[in-house]
Amino acid sequence: MLDRTTQVVTAINRAFLVAATALTVVLAIFMTVVVIRRYIFSAPLGWALDVARSMFAYIVFLAIAPTLQNGNHVSVELLYERLPPAAKHVASAIAWIMVIAFGALLTWKLYGQTLSAGRSGRLLQGSWQVPAVYIYAIGPVGSAQFVLTAVLGLARHLMRLSQVPVFDEPNHVIPDQSV
Repeated sequence: MLDRTTQVVTAINRAFLVAATALTVVLAIFMTVVVIRRYIFSAPLGWALDVARSMFAYIVFLAIAPTLQNGNHVSVELLYERLPPAAKHVASAIAWIMVIAFGALLTWKLYGQTLSAGRSGRLLQGSWQVPAVYIYAIGPVGSAQFVLTAVLGLARHLMRLSQVPVFDEPNHVIPDQSV
């Protein structure tokens, strides 16, 4: 069951990462054109910043779950590296639980904002007048995938933990399982 879930979450994260990467390339090209038009041809695009901001929202929310799965999120390891192995396992489990709680709260709040924007028909502010729900929708989708990835990370951590003996008989230390 966990292996199948891992495959599905990984496939979704891979698709999200491909989409985020493609949007990043498109955004870079778009911004290059915007700068050339503005500074070389003195023909700025008034709506360009609004479009770029919306694209950036998609890039961020498409990339958060794959970034978590790949272990590339910001972490503070100064204290963690000084902990004994058993405490590292506990600290990792607590960290996963905190990530899940943060992601769940974020998903809930973004879902509420998206529903509100959809019900009210609110438009984005600025020169690019599109329904805000089209931009907001990526928030709960990306953060929900982030939560699923974190739940999977916690489950896999606990599965590894259950396979590690609590104490090695002669030395009373947890053996290194990284080999």
